[in-house]
Amino acid sequence: MSHTVYLQTPTPLIEGKTYTLEFPGVNTTTPTHVFTHDTKLDRSEAIYTQHTGYRLDAPYKRAFVSLWLGTGGPSTHKGPGTFELLDAPGKPVFTGKVELALALDPNGKVRVGKNLSGTAV
Repeated sequence: MSHTVYLQTPTPLIEGKTYTLEFPGVNTTTPTHVFTHDTKLDRSEAIYTQHTGYRLDAPYKRAFVSLWLGTGGPSTHKGPGTFELLDAPGKPVFTGKVELALALDPNGKVRVGKNLSGTAV
């Protein structure tokens, strides 16, 4: 069995700082988890792109950022205004601007052009 836990912190995590998460009273194999916040190594389930990738010469490539927090509702992530794509060694090879594609639509209906994700995209 696997569970996803979303943490909402009062302030952003600090790059390079080590944090300890404690899970008192929860039946886990390890009651604590220690990690160092490193945005170049972190993975996010909020980022979506085509699974098969794009041709190198494709004129248009797109990825989406959105996250539904389960019982926590829609993500209110303000996010960075820009992003980087890194090559395997971690060197930036492309930078771009993050833009709102679909605003949160709490009354989304099943039809073209509506946001049915339950959160902003």
